[in-house]
Amino acid sequence: MIKLKKLTTLTLLMAVLLLCIPAGAHYHSSVGAGTDSCAVVDASGNLWTWGYNLYDCLGYKTKQSYNATPQVAMQNVASVECKYGTTYVIKTDNTLWKFGGDTETGKEPVMIADNVKQISLVGGIPLILKLDGTLIAKGTDYCGAFGKFNANGIKYENYVTLMTGVSFVSGGSESVAVIKNDGSLWYWGTYGMVNHKSYRPMGKILDDVIDVSLHSGNRKHAAVKADGSLWIWSGNEMPKKVDENVIDACDGECAYIKNDNSLWVKNVQLRYTDESGKRINLNDKNVATKVLDNVVGLSAGPFFGLYDDNDFYLISMTDGSVRVALVDLQENSHGVLGLGDKKIPRGTAFHTPLYATAKVLEKNQISAGGYVECPFDDVKKGDYFYEPVVWAVENGVTNGINKNTFSPSLQCTRGQVMTFLCRATENAYGNSEVSFNDVGEADYFYNAVKWAVSNEITKGTSETTFSPNELCTSAQIITFIWRANGSKRVSAKGTIAENYDNSVYYKDAVAWADSMGILEGTQKSFSPDEPAMRCDVLTYIYRIVNK
Repeated sequence: MIKLKKLTTLTLLMAVLLLCIPAGAHYHSSVGAGTDSCAVVDASGNLWTWGYNLYDCLGYKTKQSYNATPQVAMQNVASVECKYGTTYVIKTDNTLWKFGGDTETGKEPVMIADNVKQISLVGGIPLILKLDGTLIAKGTDYCGAFGKFNANGIKYENYVTLMTGVSFVSGGSESVAVIKNDGSLWYWGTYGMVNHKSYRPMGKILDDVIDVSLHSGNRKHAAVKADGSLWIWSGNEMPKKVDENVIDACDGECAYIKNDNSLWVKNVQLRYTDESGKRINLNDKNVATKVLDNVVGLSAGPFFGLYDDNDFYLISMTDGSVRVALVDLQENSHGVLGLGDKKIPRGTAFHTPLYATAKVLEKNQISAGGYVECPFDDVKKGDYFYEPVVWAVENGVTNGINKNTFSPSLQCTRGQVMTFLCRATENAYGNSEVSFNDVGEADYFYNAVKWAVSNEITKGTSETTFSPNELCTSAQIITFIWRANGSKRVSAKGTIAENYDNSVYYKDAVAWADSMGILEGTQKSFSPDEPAMRCDVLTYIYRIVNK
């Protein structure tokens, strides 16, 4: 039997009023993307974390390896930095705290320094910038971050002063960049990954710099000058100008914010799938492209085991909302979208249609009590499908046709229905090969059909076709749900199915659904051969999930 997951209402005020500090002066970062994990500081100083609890980096105990629902981990926080299963926070009193990263600290926060202005990391080593402009660090240095390189590493037991007169620091996987008080940019460390053969000594590479961001993988680093020009470099080369009107750089030349608060990307492919199933590219990977407006800050993070390139971006918006952008065809690994239930297996939760700008929660969806309100003009309290629609949108089963319209009476295709049902399951895995000639790997419903075939929920409309674009009948969706729940047989007597001919394939399924109360109060009369409407499909699924 395929167990449908029971999902609860997300109570988090994830339309957090972020610390909207101007980009380019972002030593107080309100968002931090770690390894499959996210952290957000709200305007009240609350630190919210979710995702993969690698080395207890979320700051609280979880029953399994991750938490897909955002939760408060700490209060009185000014900024956050996440990397390599470790979370560092600077509190409002300028003390630096750490949780995760090693067995010595674990999930309990530990204060490690005071009078701290900013924290960044090179590899796993914290670079601590003090309020007086002194940059210090300690630990075992394998990349020459402390100014001296040894391939076997050099261990520094006590804090070492790396530089004074520093206003900002950025650490990459093996190199360091700092902006000094006079605006000069200094850079040093190891390059030539993955063999680590070359070392670049500490030296000035640019003047009049207001922002710098080092990539943690193999891509280029980026800096922004006071005139708004964007400069990139890697290895032993010098920076070159590639764009202008920029105020904040993130992840080398891959993502940056312009002075009109628009987000631009290059060398990464962002995609989304619309309600009809059409997959749309948001940008040309080879050309700098604007993909989002009203952005004030962002942080990039990798998925576990994939450290050379970033797999998602955590984005703060001018209205105080937070968005998550997934790169290429990455999915919601460990619940980084901030939607879900702690019981959902990694990678199976909420394959949302919006790959590129999958929301955490919009500001206008939050009620005074912290619960999600329905944002659609055509879904009202009192409608039998009101709670199912709120549940479906909140938990990534589906979105509206647009921001304000859900279109509850719109008829569903077989591909859409199977996708809804798959997203609502607790074990949405499929191992069977899909041999239908009308279902390809690029289709949004591919994984759902693969899951359905593997679990004998469907055999298609023929040996070679699934007919994903045909309208799904009410009998078909009820049969899919019935099979996903073990094809239990009940007596048809007393149900609307008692007068059905025994030869119809859906008689047992409808009898079971009617006996479970799934069909009650939806359509005036259940019409098995009529196409199923969105409101009824989601109501059927919602009712069995919440039984």
